[in-house]
Amino acid sequence: MKARIPKLTLRQRTIATSVVLMATLAFVLVGAFTLTKRDSLMESAESLQRVTLRVLAHELRNQFEGFSATEQADGTLSDVVWPVIPDFDDHAMIDSVGAQTAETATIFRRDASGQFIRMTTNVMRPDGTRAVGTALDPQGPVHEAMLRGEYFAGQANILGEDYITAYLPIRNAQGEVHGVLYAGTAISQINQVLQRSMGVALAITLLALAVACTINSVMTRRGMRPLVALDGAMQDVAQGDYDRPIPHTDLRDEVGSIARSLQMFRDNLAQADRDREAVAASRAEAQAEAEDQARKQGRAVSDLMAGLQRLARGDLTARIENPAHDPFPADYEQLRSSFNQVATDLSGTMMRIVDVARQVQGGSEEITSAAEDLASRAETQAATLEQSAAALTELTASVESTAGLARSAQEVSSDNHAIAEQGRSVVGEAIAAMKRIEASAEQINRIIAVIDDIAFQTNLLALNAGVEAARAGEAGRGFAVVASEVRGLAQRASDSAREIKGLISDSSTHVQAGSTLVSRTGGSLEQILDRARSISDQVASIALAANDQAIALAEINQGVNQLDQVTQQNAAVAEQANAAAASLNQQARELNGALAGFDTGARMQAAPARAPARVVQAPRQARMAEF
Repeated sequence: MKARIPKLTLRQRTIATSVVLMATLAFVLVGAFTLTKRDSLMESAESLQRVTLRVLAHELRNQFEGFSATEQADGTLSDVVWPVIPDFDDHAMIDSVGAQTAETATIFRRDASGQFIRMTTNVMRPDGTRAVGTALDPQGPVHEAMLRGEYFAGQANILGEDYITAYLPIRNAQGEVHGVLYAGTAISQINQVLQRSMGVALAITLLALAVACTINSVMTRRGMRPLVALDGAMQDVAQGDYDRPIPHTDLRDEVGSIARSLQMFRDNLAQADRDREAVAASRAEAQAEAEDQARKQGRAVSDLMAGLQRLARGDLTARIENPAHDPFPADYEQLRSSFNQVATDLSGTMMRIVDVARQVQGGSEEITSAAEDLASRAETQAATLEQSAAALTELTASVESTAGLARSAQEVSSDNHAIAEQGRSVVGEAIAAMKRIEASAEQINRIIAVIDDIAFQTNLLALNAGVEAARAGEAGRGFAVVASEVRGLAQRASDSAREIKGLISDSSTHVQAGSTLVSRTGGSLEQILDRARSISDQVASIALAANDQAIALAEINQGVNQLDQVTQQNAAVAEQANAAAASLNQQARELNGALAGFDTGARMQAAPARAPARVVQAPRQARMAEF
């Protein structure tokens, strides 16, 4: 069985609600503070990493020649160039950077296998030793970013521990990435600072919550005292005691407003009792006035009923009169005026309907005459359209034959265009081969120049060797003979290189001439190809135009046939219209007979018979010209 929850007083509920709200607000503030503090610590760590990279770059610039880096306006580094990353015998520099910034720092160097190896670092392994010689995770996002030469900032796992890191690629003199600068902060350190801050914030929050609850309890007790007095006054009012004064009406808060409202409520109840007595006195007077109103209403209903009965019998002259000896009730004068206006409007409407019926009868007679003439013209048009359809059929057959011949010419032109395209491809390949021969000749010339330079240097060395041998006297005579032979060989090699260079130069001249001729041949073929393409396009246009003409003539022929059918249908429709006009004329006569039963106060006249409209038929030649 569920335990019964004891009923709480208003004061107890107010205190409990306040405590719950303050506790909720306190924990929300602590949570918000924690999130804000964590974001602040993360931003500080990222900013400190940029500082660490700048300090590390400053140390490297002071200790190693050739190192350079560009500092951006926001403090980040870019364009780090270090031609050669050396081996580090000690790690004093990296430890100095870590001591200055309280951050971890590392210098990586890329080895022959593409791995980034830690050359110097203050990152420690789990066993407490320095992590020199370990490699950057090749499967992680940092490795890919470094290979692309991009700056990386974010969370990364280093030797089993999470860090907030920043990695900056190092390029050599050729612009290739061959190393990395690193700075980072262990997330565990950030979490320790965050936990300490949360403990302090939670202690302060709990102390503030206890103080707030105490103050709230005291103020709630003090604020509920006037409500107890108001409760007694309300019970007196409920029992009908309107003479007891209402307490605390002088307060300027919500309690005072309730007290003043209760006082007004009490006064209103007293006034209501007095009003009930006055209502009983005026009830008799109201009953007499109601009887007079019923008499006037009966007179208005009877006159209105009589007028409606006359309208039902077809008497549209019915009106409700207002004689001087027995005037119509003034309260219902608007009703009388509205009835008379409706009767007047209805009479005028019926008169207009009579006029329209007469006009419809006359118009139907004219439609009958016009329909007969339309049927005659439709028959003449049908005969003319049959002749036009036969002529268009012959013209369509002739245009289709022309379109077939144009398509055959288009196919022949397309074959000529394809052959010209093949010729252009062959010429293009010949031009490419000539260019490759020219490139090879240029390479041979450079090689011969190198050989000639080597022969010159060899000759110079042999001459120096001869001079030294002459200084040595008898001991250097054999060496002088060898130097003389070497100089002779160098001279012959130089002469041979000059001859080969001359032959290569002549060959290059001939190749350039041949390349020029082939290029001109390619230009001629290109002109032929353009002319063939132009002819093919023109033939295709002729074929397309002929085909379009054949299609257009076929559509015209079909349209003429459809027009012939429509003309025959028009003749049938004209006959139907003639019959419908005759029926309309008969219905108009019947409508005039039915309207004669209404009395509008005006004299009904029979509709005059109208003569059929005269329709002048156009000559046959004029109707033929329309097509």
